[in-house]
Amino acid sequence: MTRSPRFDAFARRLLITSAAVCAVAAPGVAVAEPDIQTLEHRLADVTGELDVIVEDYNRLDQELTDVTARYTELADAIIPLRDRADAAGARIGDIAEALYRGGDTATVTSLLSGSPESLADRLTVLDYLAHDRRRELDALVDAETELESRRLLLTDLTERRGELEDLKTDKEREISEAVTELGRARAQAVGAGFRFGPDLVPPPVPGGDAGAAGVAVRFVHGALGTPYQWGGSGPGGYDCSGLTSAAWSSAGVSLPHSSQGQYHAVARIDRSRLQPGDLVFYYGDLRHVGMYVGDGKIIHAPTAGQPVQVAPIDQMPVQGYGRPG
Repeated sequence: MTRSPRFDAFARRLLITSAAVCAVAAPGVAVAEPDIQTLEHRLADVTGELDVIVEDYNRLDQELTDVTARYTELADAIIPLRDRADAAGARIGDIAEALYRGGDTATVTSLLSGSPESLADRLTVLDYLAHDRRRELDALVDAETELESRRLLLTDLTERRGELEDLKTDKEREISEAVTELGRARAQAVGAGFRFGPDLVPPPVPGGDAGAAGVAVRFVHGALGTPYQWGGSGPGGYDCSGLTSAAWSSAGVSLPHSSQGQYHAVARIDRSRLQPGDLVFYYGDLRHVGMYVGDGKIIHAPTAGQPVQVAPIDQMPVQGYGRPG
């Protein structure tokens, strides 16, 4: 009976697909595979649910960042708007007080003296000042209305992010329980004479001048073994889109920290045109992404409990392919 490095490293690497974890029975040994497959399916279901939560969180977090930036911009812009509205109001107030309350006879005299034509000109100036005051007030009201709207949106987004964090904690607990149970079942299987397939080996790292794609591929090779971190973009941990965005960022290409956002940001390509550095998107809701590294393999950050690793390109249902840059 032989224990492979895959089993010895199991506490760090969850094997959630039948291709990666298929147990091979020794001759004459009863097969316990169905129990293991049931546990694997349960783990795959829970990690899939976590993937959805992570994608929602990343999208919401980006929205929160954008709204916060706009809120700060508006808050800064309102200060001079208030100053101008106050100044315009003060000018109108001084003249109105002089005209209607007799508070400044010199101002009244200057307005009413001279020819009818010059008086009309001065009254036109008053009308302009009044319109100017209204414009300043309208601009201020519009800005304050948008500022309040952004403030309410910030509150809502913050609350929703907190709810997603709670959901994420629950799913991670479920994953931990599933990992423990699956590990126990696999240990029993090994004790009964099962052995497991060899580890996947990544293709060679691109050498020479491979361009931006080569830089991105070298980055993900260097990230192999890095822990999964929810919302992480390195260097201490990554989630799926955090890894691909960090890799391409190292090559000078900006991608959103969201697998769905990346799908819409890259050029769509056919599978026949895949080259190392291209992105592979999974599931109908685009909740997962990995980087193609050649030889029918990807490098990706799978899910909680699994470090950055190599996987077959078809380990999960492929939704599409894209090329950044």
